[in-house]
Amino acid sequence: MMKLENIEAREDNRNVYPTAVLTVARNLETGSRTTMAFSGIRYNTGVGADLFTERYLRRPPRDVMR
Repeated sequence: MMKLENIEAREDNRNVYPTAVLTVARNLETGSRTTMAFSGIRYNTGVGADLFTERYLRRPPRDVMR
């Protein structure tokens, strides 16, 4: 099962991104499943490339995680 929503870019409403907001992963051997729901998705938020260093990926700054 998957639910898709069209989410507009923050600064430019002309860009719309189809985004999975609900997905289900199933283990075919055991029959168990994991449901993943995503909310508050935003695009083009101005996050700089410097945040994708090993240091920041391990411990992201608080202002980015809000």
